[in-house]
Amino acid sequence: MSYDEFIAEYVAEGPRKPYANLGTQFRFLTLGDGQVGIDHIIPMNRIDLFEDFISEKLGERISIPSKNTSAKMNLSIEDPTLEFKLNKHFAQDIILYNFIKENEGFNKKLHSNEIFAALQFCS
Repeated sequence: MSYDEFIAEYVAEGPRKPYANLGTQFRFLTLGDGQVGIDHIIPMNRIDLFEDFISEKLGERISIPSKNTSAKMNLSIEDPTLEFKLNKHFAQDIILYNFIKENEGFNKKLHSNEIFAALQFCS
């Protein structure tokens, strides 16, 4: 199965095949009213921020080794229409991701009116 075939099934209307029946991070991280339901989030590519956070809480420095990483793969979408559908499907996830990225990953602004308004705009 190509990546395009998987994405096409994932963004399809109606019931999906079991392999594409996945949720979104937006739904996982938000409450029923669209408010972000967590106080902190740290992207996996910034594990150093998590180490800093946990080290501060524990009062001693910890280091987390990198294990169980995915193989590098080409995940380019060939069909521009499909890419548009994917971006539309993940609009709220993209807003949430960009907000976190712009606020350096670890932040306490997740309950701000700014992010709530942006998320409501695309729902």
